Amino acid sequence: MPRFTQTLHLTRHPSAGTVRLSVATSENRVDEITILERDFKEVAHALWDRAPDYAGCLAIRGKYQEGFFCLSIETGPHSRTVYRLAEHGVASVLGQYMADTGGE
Repeated sequence: MPRFTQTLHLTRHPSAGTVRLSVATSENRVDEITILERDFKEVAHALWDRAPDYAGCLAIRGKYQEGFFCLSIETGPHSRTVYRLAEHGVASVLGQYMADTGGE
């Protein structure tokens, strides 16, 4: 039985200065995470450049590893959730985000 592939969708809210990440982690579960856009931009650039080491802030960090984008998101004072997203499923979403924000 094939393993479920995690997918990512982004929704920008420029007036609020936030980005909502929707990560489908299974067939019946989608995690919704709202991050400040200034924090997400740094991570988006690191992922786009395929940074091998985690980059970002405490709230969200990202890196590229062997065909996967890894997002590490702070979920509590002493806990984090790590999402491992296949490059082929995230590259177009990330590319659209970079195009929408001018890759600044």
